[in-house]
Formats: sequence, structure tokens, C-alpha cells
Amino acid sequence: MSWRDDPEFERELTAGLERLAPRPRRDAVQRLTAAVGQTEQRHGWRLLAARTGTGVDWSRLLAIGGVAVVALALGIVIGTSGILPQGSDGSPTPHASASGPAGWQEPDAYTFVMVSSCGERSLLGRFRVTVVGGMTTGYEALDEQAALFSGPASDVPGLGEMLRLVAEARDGVADVTLVNDPGDGHPTEVSIDWLPDAIDDEECYVVSDYAPAPSVPSAQPTAVPATDWGSVTIQPPEGPGDIVVNDGLAWDGGAVLTGQLAGPLAEERNGVEPLAWFSRDGVSWLPASVERPPDGVTAFDIGPVFQADDRLLAFGNGRTDATGDFRPVLFESTDHGASWHGFEQPQPTNVSIADAIAFGDGYVAVGYTVDTPSRVVIMTSADGLVWDDDTPQGDVGPLYGSLTRLATDGSVLVATGPWYEGVDGAPAGASLTSIDGRQWTVGDPPEGDNPLMVDITYHASSFIAVGSADGGPAVWWSGDGFSWRRIELPAAAGVRLLSAVASTGDAIVAVGDRTDNSVAWRSTSGQRWDPPQRLGSDVGIAVLLRTDAGLLAAGTTTARTSLGKQPVAWITPPP
Repeated sequence: MSWRDDPEFERELTAGLERLAPRPRRDAVQRLTAAVGQTEQRHGWRLLAARTGTGVDWSRLLAIGGVAVVALALGIVIGTSGILPQGSDGSPTPHASASGPAGWQEPDAYTFVMVSSCGERSLLGRFRVTVVGGMTTGYEALDEQAALFSGPASDVPGLGEMLRLVAEARDGVADVTLVNDPGDGHPTEVSIDWLPDAIDDEECYVVSDYAPAPSVPSAQPTAVPATDWGSVTIQPPEGPGDIVVNDGLAWDGGAVLTGQLAGPLAEERNGVEPLAWFSRDGVSWLPASVERPPDGVTAFDIGPVFQADDRLLAFGNGRTDATGDFRPVLFESTDHGASWHGFEQPQPTNVSIADAIAFGDGYVAVGYTVDTPSRVVIMTSADGLVWDDDTPQGDVGPLYGSLTRLATDGSVLVATGPWYEGVDGAPAGASLTSIDGRQWTVGDPPEGDNPLMVDITYHASSFIAVGSADGGPAVWWSGDGFSWRRIELPAAAGVRLLSAVASTGDAIVAVGDRTDNSVAWRSTSGQRWDPPQRLGSDVGIAVLLRTDAGLLAAGTTTARTSLGKQPVAWITPPP
């Protein structure tokens, strides 16, 4: 009899598959194993996969009578682009916030001790767990059984995640037990049997020593937002120091900001250290943990961030201690930006990277050499880890100065920045375009005297670049990234440069700075711009990010408070 002719099996597998979509990878695998495993004895199925702590590290192959097929169950193809939760750009989907039935609200940060039991999993034993922003950022094994677990922190549930599991399990056929603390209502015991008739699909947790972390007061200065912008708090480290926001990245379900700390709090020998923040929604921002590179390499900061498969990578600036060579340092995050670790790779020395992007079958990074005169640097990589120097030579090159930003429509890559030809040449202002990241063409000179393109974005089948020309702020529009037309911009007294531009999907926003405040312009097409709005006083905007909550403008105060320069941000629409 064909497996499709067995209604009982079809119902079981359908139920298991339908419950996969909203679950993280570890639970999806575990429950698919349960749905299929329940029928193995009756139907002679064999699962072609190696067992891991969560069930299977599967190749998505099932063997029916010795014939391997893709998991065709009821016409559903199981793969990383379909069942597993991801953003529209392939990014991981962070957890959502949660509250318990007794009114408990998950704090921004807390610790607890957990005894994990039940089921055929490697996440068994007694653990101390640290949660920040609804995501587990670290854990400590407290017994021999727990010491056998070697998975990432994202595989260890926090209390909010446990409550989400309970809510989802109650929507299905699972047997669920939930016990809450009689005081504040946080969960103290959770057990879930996802398929009561199956074997080894259970997960059980007993919680103790729950301790919310004290909140950190914000040092963000008071600012007067524009009518359709609202202020956002980015928590700084405790104590004095100048905190600088450098760059960031957003995806469906999360965002990160990167920067550096200078001053008494910096622990590095040169007085600066890398910093990062992460957010689940673009509104609530928390400091990320940053593990510096191994001994022998000093990291100064974290800069441009890009996605490489299921992880985030970021370039920072650093130095090889033995030789003093200035060099890029790579940082990696596998938990949606909540924690980062730096590591040394054989990157070119005396180079600083300003931007990096996924393009084609690999990645492209741009920047400049740290010498006099500085020269343009373009690097390419197949995996985001090992990079080759593909700086143009011959007809296009050597180029002096720097490239600062990249944008793409998927087929053409466009780079902008203050580059020039010849040691004594004036900035060319033109863009560079490429279809492979290795061979580049110089675009037509943009309109205006002394044009300088600082940032660029892609919106509605066109490229929009911003910067300065004729001693004031400037915007250019292009249909191909090669030929540019300057667009009239409503005046804002005192603004000489537009520092950032980004697309919200429905509109474009550009920001510029002047001595007393930051100013934002908005356009739906990039060719007609609304009058500017004032964001706040004494700030410099470094990056615009399209987050789930809206467009975030983040930067640094230009005036020092008693704590030093501080991170500052606004979002539109207001939260």
C-alpha cells in the first residue's frame, strides 16, 4: 500500500508539517522527527539523517523502500526557504516579546537557572541562562549532563520563549503543563508533549533563581523631534566615554548598530573598543556582547555589517600588535546580533573597509588604504571570510581617496565616495559601476561644482545618491547608476552635506547635519522632495535603517554631556 493511501499517516504528517512554520529550526526538526518517527515502525520508513540533540541534522531526504526522495509529504517541500522562519531577505527571524498568563512581562535582561529534561535531545541538564532583549545571549553548564551540550545560545530557550512554546502547543494537540510563580507570575515549570502518541518528542523545563537585571538609565540628551519622527533610546554602557555610532543593518525581524567607545571605559591599550547594539523591532535597543579578537590583534571598532548565509559579519578596524600594521578585523554573530566575536583572517593590511554587501555569488567590500596618499580599495570574497584584493588597475586605476558606500539593483553594483584620479587630482565625484564586483567602469561626472557622493540607495527602479555640490547639500538621480541628474532640494539654512539616504519602500529619506541640528528630507520618487524637518540638536546622523517599526536615523551627539558623546536615534513613524 502507498503511504499516500494511509489516511492515518497522512493526518499525522500533515499535523506535524502545519506546526513547523512558526517554529525555530531546533523545534521544527524535532517535531518533524516525531511525526515521521511515529510511523517508522508501522510503515518501514527510514530517516536518512544523523541524530543530533534536537532530533535530526537532516538532509531532507526520506527513504521509502530504499528509494530516497525529497520530503514530498502532501506536496510540501521542506527547505530553508519554505518551512524555517526567515525574513524576506533570508535573514533569521528573532524571537518576539512575551508575557505570561499571570501578567508577568519579560524584562529587557535577566538570568535564571533551568533544568532541562525529557525527550531525545542534547539540551539536557542544569544550565544558568542569560537573556537580553528576549534572546538568549549566553548559558553556563552546571552539571555533567549539561556540559555535553555544545549548541549555540539561540538553541537555549529563555522564559519568554518557553511561554511562546506553551501558547503554540495549546493551539495544537499537545499535552501542556505550565506553572507560574505565585509572586510575579514568571514561569517556573513548563512541560510539552507535542504529539501524545509519539515517543521522545517531549521537552520539560524547571526554572529557579530567576533574577531580572537592573535597568540602565539612558544618557540620551533631550531633543525636539519633527512632527512625524519619534525619539528612540539606545542604551549606552554605564560610565563616562565617547560613544560613536558607525553603521548598521536591518532585516525582517531585527536590526543591529555598530560603533566604538573611547574614553575611561575603553579597555583596549589605545583607549577605544568596539561596540554593538541589537533590536528586535527597531525601537528597543540593547547593548550586544562583543568578544574581541584573539591576542595579537587589537580591535578599535565595528563598522559595516552584512549578511552571509545564516550569520552576520562586520568589518572593524584593528592593528597587528607585533608589527603595528593597521588591518581590518572581522566580527561574527550567529544570534541575530546579540553577541559578536572577533577573529583574525588573512585580510590585506593597512586597509580600512567602509562598506560591504552581498552581490552575485559572493560579497564585495570597499574602502581605502591607511597611508599617504590613500588609495581606493575594492575586495571580493566567496564566503565573506577570506577576501581578495580586486582593486582596479590599468584603465580604471589606481584610484586615490576612498569609496564609502555600495548599492545594487541585483544586477549592477554601484560604488560612491570621495575618490580621484592621480595623486594631486580633485575628487571626481562620479560613481563606479560593475556587473561582477571585479571589473569597474567610471560613470559620468555628476552635475555641480566639486560634487561629492557620500551615500547611495536603490528605490523604485532607480539609484539615489546624496552628498554635496556647489558648497551645499545635493541629491542625484540615476536610472542605471552610470549617468546622473541633479535634483533640486528644498533649502535648509546651514546644511552643507547630506550624510545618509535610505528607502522605506514607499519613500526615500535623506538626512543632513548643520551646527545646531539635524535635518531630514522626504521624497516618494527621488525627484521631488518635501520641505525638511528638524530631528534634534547637536547630533550627527551616521546611518538610516529600514526596520520593522519604520525608518531609523541613528548617530552620535556632537556636544559632550557629563558622560561624553552619546548615541541618539529617531524613527518614523513615531513609536
